Amino acid sequence: MMRSVRQGFLYSILLFATMGLAGKVIAQSGPQAMLTWKQQTSGLNRVMVSILIDDQWQEPEVIVETDHAIATSTLGKLNQYTIAAVWSERDSGRVDLKSAFFDLRTSTWSKARSLFDQGGSNMNPVIVYSRLYGAWLFWDSSLSGKTDVIMMNQSEGAGWSDISRVNTPNEVPDFRPQVDLISQTQARVSWQQLNKQALRYETVSRQLDFATLEISKAPFIATDVSSLPTSADQAPNIFESTISESAELTLGDITLPNFAPDDLPVTLFFPNNELSQSIRLNER
Repeated sequence: MMRSVRQGFLYSILLFATMGLAGKVIAQSGPQAMLTWKQQTSGLNRVMVSILIDDQWQEPEVIVETDHAIATSTLGKLNQYTIAAVWSERDSGRVDLKSAFFDLRTSTWSKARSLFDQGGSNMNPVIVYSRLYGAWLFWDSSLSGKTDVIMMNQSEGAGWSDISRVNTPNEVPDFRPQVDLISQTQARVSWQQLNKQALRYETVSRQLDFATLEISKAPFIATDVSSLPTSADQAPNIFESTISESAELTLGDITLPNFAPDDLPVTLFFPNNELSQSIRLNER
């Protein structure tokens, strides 16, 4: 009897350890890529997500369904075990940022919640993750009365920081940020800014230091909005990266699923990339 109890106890320990190891393997390898987009059906608006596992796209999952208008959604890593979906949603006359979180250990999504509800309009979110400085969320907001690119960050085990403005104070709109890491301590932030003299929108790029929050005064880069860069590979190479690009997945490495819309904005997210972590597709 005693031997049977002991064997059962040892078996339980072994089973628990095996389950823990399996959870770590899943969390460390994670999905190869993820897609998110908005969908409208019968008057309801949805945020959709599909996951690429072993070169197979999984059936799209509805992250949120609401009668509120929804704008472009994005995906990004918050920590080793959590991926966030962030989108813009019209609520009570404002356009707020809403979010839901995917747990890599359980493969489950949390309920949607409010992320940022200040100002009249909050659009075009993008997330990057640094192993040293945590997650960084960028978007354009009308909080100041005009459109600025702002950011906030979340370190492991802490909540979101206060917001900071990325662009220098000016009287023209700054919007649609795109962010790629240069190293674990620095990022390149690009966005659209109105050139009043030329009467067109142009791309501005700056280097951001995560440790000091200092933003460099990099050369102004004039780019026609129709040729807006969508990834680190296409963007002007004005900063030298200290991370190897050899292990980075790109759009050319995967095949998009047939169910992905080709007439609506789609965000492609690479959870294991360190440089170009997300790409906006079908953007106009």
